[in-house]
Amino acid sequence: MVMLTCPFLCKIWTNLLSWWGLQWASPQNVEGLLDWWRGFKWRNFENKIWNAIPLAAFWSVWTMMNDCVFNGKQSMLEELSDLAKISVALWFKAYSKKLFVLCS
Repeated sequence: MVMLTCPFLCKIWTNLLSWWGLQWASPQNVEGLLDWWRGFKWRNFENKIWNAIPLAAFWSVWTMMNDCVFNGKQSMLEELSDLAKISVALWFKAYSKKLFVLCS
C-alpha cells in the first residue's frame, strides 16, 4: 500500500506515466493499479515494455528504500524515476536486440 499512498512515490508513478503521455488517479491498492495497467493495449513490442514498468517501479523503489535504510542514502525523485526507466531498458536490451531506448 505504501507504494501507492506515499506522496513521494505517487510522484514516481506520475513521472513514469507521463513518460507515456498518460495521467492517472492513484488507485486504492496494488491490485487496482495492476488491473488499471492491464487495461491498456499497445502494439506488441510497446505492450511488453508497458507491462514491465510496474515491476521496474516496484523493484526500483525497493532498491532505493534499502539504500536509504541500510546505507543512509537520500532518495531523489528524478533518480528513482530514471532508475525505473533504465531498468526497463536494460531488461529489454537483454531480452531483445530490437530495443530502441525510449527514455527521454
